[in-house]
Amino acid sequence: MLLKKILNSVFEKLRSPHKLGACQLCNHPEENSIQNVNSSLPQGKKIRKKRPPFIPNAKHLKEIDDFFTKNPNLQPYKDLLPKPIIEKKPYKPPDLLYLISPDIAKDVANHLTKRLLDKTQVIAESNPGLGLISKSLLQNGFTSIRLYEGNLEFQSYLLEQFQARKDQVKLFKKEFFRLYQYASLDKFDQQGRVQFMLEHLPKRDWLDDPFITVVGCLSKTSFLKFMIKSLVLQTKLSTYGRVELFLLTQKKHWDIFNTELNPRRFRPWNVLMNLFFEAELIDKYPRKFFLPWETSMDKEEPDEKRDPDHIYLIRTILKRDLPIESKDFAPFYCFMMHLYAWGGSSVIQTCEKWVPSCGEYLLFPRLEHKHYPGDLGIFTKFKELPMDEIIPIYKEMASHPNFLSSPFMDMIDQEWLKSETIETDLHDSQIKKTN
Repeated sequence: MLLKKILNSVFEKLRSPHKLGACQLCNHPEENSIQNVNSSLPQGKKIRKKRPPFIPNAKHLKEIDDFFTKNPNLQPYKDLLPKPIIEKKPYKPPDLLYLISPDIAKDVANHLTKRLLDKTQVIAESNPGLGLISKSLLQNGFTSIRLYEGNLEFQSYLLEQFQARKDQVKLFKKEFFRLYQYASLDKFDQQGRVQFMLEHLPKRDWLDDPFITVVGCLSKTSFLKFMIKSLVLQTKLSTYGRVELFLLTQKKHWDIFNTELNPRRFRPWNVLMNLFFEAELIDKYPRKFFLPWETSMDKEEPDEKRDPDHIYLIRTILKRDLPIESKDFAPFYCFMMHLYAWGGSSVIQTCEKWVPSCGEYLLFPRLEHKHYPGDLGIFTKFKELPMDEIIPIYKEMASHPNFLSSPFMDMIDQEWLKSETIETDLHDSQIKKTN
């Protein structure tokens, strides 16, 4: 009863604001306390504070000046580069890298020339910046160049530089390696950005030569994932044929294709890229000749795992002979993302969950395979499978009579419904937590 009286007294005071005394927020007398509190609250939309103007780091600017002083042949390019590319030095690898060395550009162009016998092959340079690689390709005799550049300052410069060769060079004011973003936007507003970027490109059979060769700096693997999804759904890029890529990128992206790594470290996307792409390491170049720089380059101790001091030139292309038939593209993709992704789970138990009674087929395979896990048991985990034994496991599961009527098939429909509405792959974040 005493507690009830105390609570009633407190509630009575709260119901009578004039009894609270002076307002603690504005320190005014009690008669104006509620009015003052209400008037202090912001009305309408929140006003965001403006970010303070960016102030370049003096040490970084000195490093940049010293670099151009030591490389006088690059001095003319310094004034042509947008200020943020020179002045900013992000902590993480930047989304866009720009090559500023004509010597490296010429070397890259020579590597392409050795591998491309047809000088009429369409070559696209993504984020060309100063267009140094394209200039070297024109000098080597190529006659069909496409520039995909999103930076307004570089666009003006490129239009001026290639004005005399406009019959051989076409500028698109978008970035080729961001096709996946434009495809996502097209789903909502039907503006046809992807179609415009691919207009007038030849369509070729899958077994023919690539319909386009793309060269440029790649900072993320999102474009490679987009290519795989396009192949799985048989839409967009895959309807034109195969794409050949010459990528200037970080070592960690080459490590995806480096089969000498421990297979247990492979994640679903890495496995898919190895299964569908063929890759070759061509050369590597000093990171200093690509702007903007990043703070991880400042470490005194060498980091052999990351190798931040170099940019790697990689050639990669979708395989002519794919490891599975086109009818299995979507099911195998879901198998990788929903079953194999949980590397610590049992192969038999996980497959049985989605395709009931298929465990017998996995333990005693009915099909002929070049590679199959001979010691597969009920405790074998997905992460223990070598790469060449993953597809055989899937094929045995898919050959079971219950496969077409299993919960696994329902999951495929849900996966593509999600894929058509949400571009961000939630599996990536989940996989990082489990591996």
